[in-house]
Amino acid sequence: MQRSSRSRPSPRSWGPHDGEENPVTSTVTGSGAGRRRSKEVAGGLVSTADDYLAFASALLAGGSHHGERVLSRPSVTLMTSDHLTPAQKAVSGFWPEYFDTMGWGFGMSVRTRRTHLGPSVGSYGWPGFYGTAWYNDPAEDMTTIFIMQRAHAGDQRLPMSHDFWTAVYQAIDD
Repeated sequence: MQRSSRSRPSPRSWGPHDGEENPVTSTVTGSGAGRRRSKEVAGGLVSTADDYLAFASALLAGGSHHGERVLSRPSVTLMTSDHLTPAQKAVSGFWPEYFDTMGWGFGMSVRTRRTHLGPSVGSYGWPGFYGTAWYNDPAEDMTTIFIMQRAHAGDQRLPMSHDFWTAVYQAIDD
């Protein structure tokens, strides 16, 4: 087995330092080469479609990737379950009514109610600010990944998002 020679982001440090934020610093090669500094933990992170697919597939498979256990099944269940109380949902930092259909697992949204053709209840994933989105739908045994780079494109209220989910779910042929 050969290891990939491509450089991957490597967060150096984050969190409060002397009362101030200590931004994440990542080193990457390729088109995003150079040092990046961001005050957000997720800001400026770089990955590949293959890595997204490996991560999402491992979660969908209950914590296994290519037959190798990388997370325990109970860990995946905990990560992909809604942990918010009704009181927490009432003070959402997102748009009004966001939490009428969504909950929050560990680092991802969790679908709690289906309102249109799209992700089933129990689906989980995340639409990033710049448009890269991934979701697993365990009911359909499906992973979806949408990659683009455009500010605010992760807003799931945009017509583009509705069109994407409509096309994905219309393509199911069983």
